[in-house]
Amino acid sequence: MRTHTYAHTQASALLSAAAHLVRQFPSLFSECVLAVARKTDAQLWPSLFNAVGPPSLLLEDLLEMGALASAACFLLVIDRCSVDVAVGLWECMWVWACEWVSVFGWGVGGCM
Repeated sequence: MRTHTYAHTQASALLSAAAHLVRQFPSLFSECVLAVARKTDAQLWPSLFNAVGPPSLLLEDLLEMGALASAACFLLVIDRCSVDVAVGLWECMWVWACEWVSVFGWGVGGCM
């Protein structure tokens, strides 16, 4: 058990260091995390998101940068997240969808 705890602590430290390195490139950070999440087993996502921050902030960053294709890919992550995380992400998407609707002046028919 002690070896497992030590290995887990080392892995967490390495993941945090890698996250710190990627944060040095803010325009690529969220896209990089998305790519890692999509290539990683969903059971390991809690460790990933503990190191890089909540998925809702990453999704918001993608939307703010106008990376709509990546934000759409993030839906795969949302689909596999825990219920609490998924609810927060869907709320984030709803807020952004409403903002885009108001920016483009779409009525209800414009979204369909």
